Amino acid sequence: MDEIIKTLTQLAPLVSAILVPLVGGVIIPLLTSRQGPQDPAAVRSMKLHAKLHESLPPEAQKPIQSLLEFESAKYARALMKKGARKLNGGSVAALVFVGLVVGGLAYGLTLLGLVWWPGFIILGIEAVMGIALMVIGAGQLYDYEDVPDPLAPTVAGGSSGDPRKDDAMASTSRGQSSGLPRVCLTPDL
Repeated sequence: MDEIIKTLTQLAPLVSAILVPLVGGVIIPLLTSRQGPQDPAAVRSMKLHAKLHESLPPEAQKPIQSLLEFESAKYARALMKKGARKLNGGSVAALVFVGLVVGGLAYGLTLLGLVWWPGFIILGIEAVMGIALMVIGAGQLYDYEDVPDPLAPTVAGGSSGDPRKDDAMASTSRGQSSGLPRVCLTPDL
C-alpha cells in the first residue's frame, strides 16, 4: 500500500501538469464549439416550422414563410462563416504557450503542495485562472472572412452598405419615428 501511495505522490505533479492545460485548452473549447452551425436544434426548429407551414391555411402561411426564410438564411450564414474561417497562427502559439506555462506552474505547485498544504490552494487558484485564460483564448483561434449576409439588402438595391444607416433609412421611409418629435406645420382644419 505504501508503494501505491508513493507512486501516486510521484505522479501527481505530472498528472496535474497535463490535466489542467488539457481541460482548459482542449476539452472545454471542444464542448463549447458544438453550439455553432452543426447544432441540430436549428434544423429541428426549421423542420417543425415547415410542418406548421404546411398545416396552416394559405392566408395564414405568410408569417411562417417569413420565419422559415429568416431561419434558413441565418443557418446558411452560420455554415458559410464556419467554412470561411482560417486558423490564426498567433492565437494558436499563444494558447500553446499559456498551456505550457500553466502546466509548468501546476507541476511546481503540486510539488509544493506535497510538502506544504497551502500549495494545493494556490494550485487550485492557478488552475482555475489558467483554464479561464485558455477558454477565453480559444475563442480567438479563428479569423473570419467577411461572409455576405443573406438577410441584408444588396448595395445595388439602394443600401449604403452600413446596416445601421440602412435600418435608420428603412424606419424613416416606413413612416416610423426617427427619434425626433414630429411637428405639424399645417393647422388642423
